Amino acid sequence: MHSATSAAADTRRGQLMEKLVSHLFLTAPEAAVLLDVDRRTLYAALERGEIPGIKVGAFWKIRTAWLRKQAGLGDDDAATA
Repeated sequence: MHSATSAAADTRRGQLMEKLVSHLFLTAPEAAVLLDVDRRTLYAALERGEIPGIKVGAFWKIRTAWLRKQAGLGDDDAATA
């Protein structure tokens, strides 16, 4: 049985999965939820270039095509760009 916190996390992941189809980019915190990693871990990987991202001012954006590819949800060639 899921706890309320777990159910809320599942709902958030579902909403973000929908954004994978309708948006070109997700924010770093959104990507961290989808990848099931701590935000700090994701930011460190972005800074090291291990995850491709675009920094706009103080904010990181990650292509949804890349995230779909990592999740095994698509084989989009643009995901590597």
